[in-house]
Amino acid sequence: MLWRWNVNSVLLEVAVCMMVYTLVLWLELAPAMLDRWRESSRPRLRRFAVKSTRFFDRALLWIIGLGILLPTMHQSSLGSLILLSG
Repeated sequence: MLWRWNVNSVLLEVAVCMMVYTLVLWLELAPAMLDRWRESSRPRLRRFAVKSTRFFDRALLWIIGLGILLPTMHQSSLGSLILLSG
Protein backbone atom coordinates (compact mmCIF):
# COMPACT_ATOMS: atom_id res chain seq x y z
CA MET A 1 0.00 0.00 0.00
CA LEU A 2 1.31 3.43 -0.89
CA TRP A 3 0.46 5.01 2.47
CA ARG A 4 2.09 2.22 4.52
CA TRP A 5 5.80 2.69 4.02
CA ASN A 6 8.17 0.29 5.71
CA VAL A 7 10.19 2.84 7.66
CA ASN A 8 12.59 0.09 8.78
CA SER A 9 13.57 -0.70 5.19
CA VAL A 10 17.15 -0.09 4.14
CA LEU A 11 16.02 0.44 0.55
CA LEU A 12 13.77 3.29 1.68
CA GLU A 13 16.71 4.99 3.36
CA VAL A 14 18.82 4.58 0.23
CA ALA A 15 16.05 6.02 -1.95
CA VAL A 16 15.40 8.98 0.34
CA CYS A 17 19.11 9.75 0.71
CA MET A 18 19.62 9.66 -3.04
CA MET A 19 16.65 11.94 -3.71
CA VAL A 20 17.76 14.45 -1.09
CA TYR A 21 21.35 14.23 -2.38
CA THR A 22 20.14 15.12 -5.88
CA LEU A 23 18.34 18.13 -4.43
CA VAL A 24 21.48 19.16 -2.54
CA LEU A 25 23.53 18.92 -5.74
CA TRP A 26 21.07 21.26 -7.45
CA LEU A 27 21.39 23.66 -4.53
CA GLU A 28 25.19 23.52 -4.77
CA LEU A 29 25.00 24.50 -8.44
CA ALA A 30 22.38 27.22 -7.91
CA PRO A 31 24.86 30.09 -7.24
CA ALA A 32 26.37 29.65 -10.70
CA MET A 33 22.93 29.83 -12.27
CA LEU A 34 22.01 32.84 -10.11
CA ASP A 35 25.13 34.69 -11.26
CA ARG A 36 23.93 34.31 -14.81
CA TRP A 37 20.43 35.50 -13.87
CA ARG A 38 21.82 38.59 -12.15
CA GLU A 39 22.92 39.85 -15.55
CA SER A 40 19.48 39.23 -17.07
CA SER A 41 17.49 41.98 -18.73
CA ARG A 42 14.32 40.75 -16.99
CA PRO A 43 13.89 42.70 -13.72
CA ARG A 44 11.94 40.03 -11.81
CA LEU A 45 14.55 37.38 -12.57
CA ARG A 46 17.34 39.77 -11.61
CA ARG A 47 15.60 40.68 -8.32
CA PHE A 48 15.06 36.98 -7.49
CA ALA A 49 18.72 36.23 -8.21
CA VAL A 50 19.94 39.03 -5.94
CA LYS A 51 17.73 37.94 -3.03
CA SER A 52 18.57 34.26 -3.49
CA THR A 53 22.30 34.98 -3.65
CA ARG A 54 22.12 36.47 -0.16
CA PHE A 55 20.56 33.24 1.10
CA PHE A 56 23.17 31.06 -0.61
CA ASP A 57 26.01 33.18 0.74
CA ARG A 58 24.91 32.24 4.27
CA ALA A 59 23.70 28.68 3.67
CA LEU A 60 26.25 27.26 1.23
CA LEU A 61 28.53 25.95 3.97
CA TRP A 62 25.66 23.86 5.39
CA ILE A 63 24.58 22.72 1.93
CA ILE A 64 28.10 21.50 1.19
CA GLY A 65 28.13 19.69 4.54
CA LEU A 66 24.92 17.91 3.56
CA GLY A 67 26.49 17.10 0.20
CA ILE A 68 29.26 15.27 2.06
CA LEU A 69 27.01 13.57 4.62
CA LEU A 70 24.26 12.19 2.38
CA PRO A 71 26.44 10.00 0.11
CA THR A 72 28.07 8.56 3.22
CA MET A 73 24.65 7.65 4.60
CA HIS A 74 23.38 5.92 1.48
CA GLN A 75 26.69 4.13 0.96
CA SER A 76 26.49 2.69 4.47
CA SER A 77 22.91 1.63 3.76
CA LEU A 78 24.02 -0.09 0.58
CA GLY A 79 26.61 -1.93 2.67
CA SER A 80 23.79 -3.06 4.96
CA LEU A 81 21.92 -4.35 1.93
CA ILE A 82 24.91 -6.41 0.89
CA LEU A 83 25.08 -7.94 4.36
CA LEU A 84 21.35 -8.69 4.30
CA SER A 85 21.48 -10.31 0.87
CA GLY A 86 24.25 -12.68 1.93
